[in-house]
Amino acid sequence: MNQQAEAFIQQKRLVETFLALVRVDSPSGHEAKLSDALVKELIKLDGDPHQDEIGNIVAYFNGNGSDDTVMLCAHMDTVGNDVGIQPIVLSDRITSDGTTILGADDKSGIAVILEILKVFKEHPEISHPALEVVLTVQEEVGLVGSSYLDKSQLKAKWGLVLDSGGRIGGITVSGPTSRKYTFTILGKAAHAAVAPEQGINAIQAAALGITKCPCGKVDPEVVIGIGVIQGGIATNIVPDKVEVKAMIRSRNPEKLERFSEQMENSFREGCEPFGAKSEAEKSDSYQGYLLDENSVPWQKTKKAAELLGFPFFTEHSLGGTDCNHFNQAGIPCCSVSTGMANEHMKDEYIRIQDLYDAARHVITAITIA
Repeated sequence: MNQQAEAFIQQKRLVETFLALVRVDSPSGHEAKLSDALVKELIKLDGDPHQDEIGNIVAYFNGNGSDDTVMLCAHMDTVGNDVGIQPIVLSDRITSDGTTILGADDKSGIAVILEILKVFKEHPEISHPALEVVLTVQEEVGLVGSSYLDKSQLKAKWGLVLDSGGRIGGITVSGPTSRKYTFTILGKAAHAAVAPEQGINAIQAAALGITKCPCGKVDPEVVIGIGVIQGGIATNIVPDKVEVKAMIRSRNPEKLERFSEQMENSFREGCEPFGAKSEAEKSDSYQGYLLDENSVPWQKTKKAAELLGFPFFTEHSLGGTDCNHFNQAGIPCCSVSTGMANEHMKDEYIRIQDLYDAARHVITAITIA
C-alpha cells in the first residue's frame, strides 16, 4: 500500500487549497491572519499545533508505520510587500493577475503538506511515519523564523523542506553561508556652496568603493549583493556619513573569506582619494551545509522519484532556505521542488501538473520502504 499512497492525492482539492492560501496576505512579519487559519486547519487534521513567540507553527501527527518522525517544512511569508494577490487559473498553470507576485513561494509547499495530511486522515490504512509539520515565519528576510525556532524540541530524525522551484524530482542538497555587511563611510560635513573644499564627500567615497566592489555572481560558488545606500542630509551640505548594506553568500568557506576581504578592501580604497574612512560591520545570518549522499532524505527522495518516473537530480544553491538551520541543528534535510517558477517576480507561476506531481513525490518519499 505504501507505494500507492500517491494515488490518493486529489489534484482539484490541492489546487483549491493553493488558491485559498495565496489569497491570504502574509508578507514577512505579517503572517498572523494566515497562521490563525492554518492552526485551525491543522487541528481539523488531528494535529496538535502550537506557536512560539515569533509565530512559527509546529504540529505533531501520529504515525502508524515506522518509529521515524519526519519533518515537513514550508514558510508562511511571501517576499516583499505585495498584498491583494489575485490568482488566475489558466489551462495548465496558475499565475497572478500581473500586478503582484503569486506567492507560490512558499504557499505551494504549504498546500502540498496540507494535501498529504488530508490523504493520511482519509486513508488510515496507509502506513506512514509520524509527521512533524513546521511552518515558519519571516523566511524571506533572512530565515528569521527557523533561526528563532527551538530546534532542540523537535522530534524529527530527518526532513523535507518544500521550498524550491524547477522540475519535479530535483532536490537542493547544499546551501551557502550568508554574511551581512554594513559599510559606514565617514567624511566631513561642510557648506556645499560656501566652502565645499573644507568637506569630505562621503557619497563620492562610497560611490567609488561600490564601483571597486565585486557584485553579482562573481564565482560559481560566490554571490555578492549591494542592496541599500543611505546618507546625506541636504544638497547644500557636504555629506559626512553614508551607510552601504551588502551581503555575500558562498558554499565555499575559503572563498567566503577571500571575497569578504576583497569587499572590505574595495571600500577602503574608495575612501583613500578623498581622505574618508570606511568602517565595516559584519555578521553571519546562517551557516552553509552540504547534505551527505547517503543521508535518509537524499535516498528517500531519489527512490521516490525513480519509482514515479521523475528524473532525479541534485542542485547546489546560493539561496538560503530553512534547510540551513535544520541541517546545522543536526536534522538532515533537503529542499524539494514544488514546481514554482519565476519566484519573487510578478510573472511568477506554477504549473498545475507540477504542483500535483510535487505532492506525489513527497508523499511517496515519506511512505516508501
